[in-house]
Amino acid sequence: MVKEMTREEVKAWTLQEPEIEGLSPEDIEHVVDCLWSLHEWYWHDRFVGHFLKAVLKNDFGEACGRADGVNSKVLPIYDKFLFNRIPEDYKQKAKKLEE
Repeated sequence: MVKEMTREEVKAWTLQEPEIEGLSPEDIEHVVDCLWSLHEWYWHDRFVGHFLKAVLKNDFGEACGRADGVNSKVLPIYDKFLFNRIPEDYKQKAKKLEE
């Protein structure tokens, strides 16, 4: 069962993922911030920007085009986070995101 997490738990999850290998501490914090934004979007209806909207809508081309230099290196981590740490009904919620 997937449950709500703290930011510290999101960071701990991120630190165990191989995609972050070679990133600077600042870049890792950036990824954690983005993953935390996904978490907060799902659990607390917080705003997400264009890149994360594309991730949530499973629009790979749009996500690649909107990813910054850090996120373009770690795109698979977002899919893994959504699959493993966010309830599957996020897909229905994502359909309601504005363009």
